Amino acid sequence: MFMVPKRRKKIAVPPYSKLSEIYDRVMSHVDYEKWAEYVEQIIDRHSVHGEQIVDFSCGTGTLCSKLAERGWGVMGCDTSMPMLKKARQKYYDQPFGHSFFCTDIRYPPVNRACAVIVSLYDSMNYLILKKDWQVCLNHVYEALCDGGLFIFDVSTVYNSISDFADFYKRDQFSDASYVRKGRYILDEGIQENYFEIKFKNDPEHVFTERHRQRIRALNTVRNMVFDSPFKLLGSYRDFTFQPMIEDCERVHFCTAKTTMIELQNVKVTYPTGDGIERISITVSSGEMVFLVGPSGAGKSTVLKTIYLEEWPEEGHVIVGDYNSLFIRPREIPFLRRHLGIVFQDFKLLHDRDVFDNIAFVLQVLGRKRKNIKRLVLRALADVGLSHKSHKYPQELSGGEQQRVSIARAIVNEPYILLADEPTGNLDSVTAQEILDVISRINARGTSVLLATHDYRMVEPYTGRVERIEQGRLL
Repeated sequence: MFMVPKRRKKIAVPPYSKLSEIYDRVMSHVDYEKWAEYVEQIIDRHSVHGEQIVDFSCGTGTLCSKLAERGWGVMGCDTSMPMLKKARQKYYDQPFGHSFFCTDIRYPPVNRACAVIVSLYDSMNYLILKKDWQVCLNHVYEALCDGGLFIFDVSTVYNSISDFADFYKRDQFSDASYVRKGRYILDEGIQENYFEIKFKNDPEHVFTERHRQRIRALNTVRNMVFDSPFKLLGSYRDFTFQPMIEDCERVHFCTAKTTMIELQNVKVTYPTGDGIERISITVSSGEMVFLVGPSGAGKSTVLKTIYLEEWPEEGHVIVGDYNSLFIRPREIPFLRRHLGIVFQDFKLLHDRDVFDNIAFVLQVLGRKRKNIKRLVLRALADVGLSHKSHKYPQELSGGEQQRVSIARAIVNEPYILLADEPTGNLDSVTAQEILDVISRINARGTSVLLATHDYRMVEPYTGRVERIEQGRLL
């Protein structure tokens, strides 16, 4: 009698939970030696010196192995515990065999000594939401030492349309088989890959996995890098050092952690003889620095040289990509767009309500009305004044006016917040509340340089303290 084979029961499982068992064979076409060589070429090209690489989407660890063979200390991280289990099994006897950790791709482990972090084979495409990209980039930035590199790649729209819009593949091994189906949802920018996996030692089940990736236009990815603390060093197509184009399969982005503010031997002298002398100070992206000194010590002058209200007689000031030695006068407004400035005396417009005081900054920059409303409401929420949007400055307390001043400073999402004695006119309780607000803004990744005369007020906060007296750093 002819027997009808028993139909396997389909069981949906998380991505890579069963694929991990056959992953290395599914990916046997990938030349990991080539990938490791290319990573080294990028590192050499940008003259980064270090001994450790973190791969925070390491899969089963093959790239880690190739990098270790080239002399790098490696640490591998992945969101999938089954993939990491395979990595540990494969490389248990290797020096780096225990250096695999499970972590969310948005939160790579922080190690400020790390020179290079990589995320390859389109792992960043798994970050569906833009806010997840922002969180990831900010945490990677924190994990790097100054000058460190973050190298990541993305799969392109061209690749999805040309190769994976209607993809089908079946393959069989001695102990397992799989079917892979792919489709590209153009209007959503989503690449879906669907796997059916069977194992010979489990004849009753077929395991299904659904993988989803966001395939963004390359200019969108580049703009997200521009909106992060990173400096973009290059975007290269298809394992070359040629600039990216939309009609390529893969683009590697090379980004660096750089100093946001640098004053080098800066001197400014006023007719009275006051000023600052040979001031050298740096502020890294995401760092909080307190400039502490008595009245007349030169704190405000230091801040003014940063937004170029005062020009150095000697030395130079670097803010992002702008250098006081080379900047043209017409470029100064563009430099200041990256800065938010908070003053001691608030500088609010008393004929406008709170909302319009903050919106004024965006109107001058030519922002669209719908974006202005969204950004202003978010800034007000950040400082705890959503309920005061229609009040006028004279109807607010001193602490509330300073909160409005802070909201106005951050509404354009600056990389750097400069605060010149922001608590000088406030009582101690209100001053502490203002510093709490600024600390929260810093925690989101904004660099902060805050000038104050009161060390005791800033002592509880995490941040570097620089002392200044009579125009000189101590």
